[in-house]
Amino acid sequence: MCYLLPGQCTDAEKRFLIHDWYGFGGSRPHYEVFGAEDRTTGEIVVVKVFPIAEWDRDLASADLGRMTRLEHASLIRPLDFGTVVDDVCPFYTGPLMYVVEPAQHGVSLESFLDEEPSAREVEPIADSIVDGLRYLRQEWSLRDIPPSEILLVGKTT
Repeated sequence: MCYLLPGQCTDAEKRFLIHDWYGFGGSRPHYEVFGAEDRTTGEIVVVKVFPIAEWDRDLASADLGRMTRLEHASLIRPLDFGTVVDDVCPFYTGPLMYVVEPAQHGVSLESFLDEEPSAREVEPIADSIVDGLRYLRQEWSLRDIPPSEILLVGKTT
């Protein structure tokens, strides 16, 4: 299922214009990842769209609001979030939310580990991941962060 199509905008202000569908992410609820243009700044961003029928909308908004205030070098902080406008989802009738993040380039931890790197290559990455998780744990009860959801920025396969 594809929640949005190229040329559609996520929000009523039409700030985030969808360009490309990148794929799926997450575990529950699943989300879809899109490349988009921030029409205010002209920057390319990543938009994650997910159903909120399973979630409490207020809880999701509160968590996303807290995420925008995170300050840690190992974390990608959302730029914006909100409810997807009702008339843009041709294949889904339930409520949807979106999260906008700066575009980052790299590989997932899962892909990196599939290459069987040496301990010397893994050590600095592990230190950074543990430091980021330690910081997050101060704010949230952490659960289910699969290696596919950890992006190693600047790494290539």
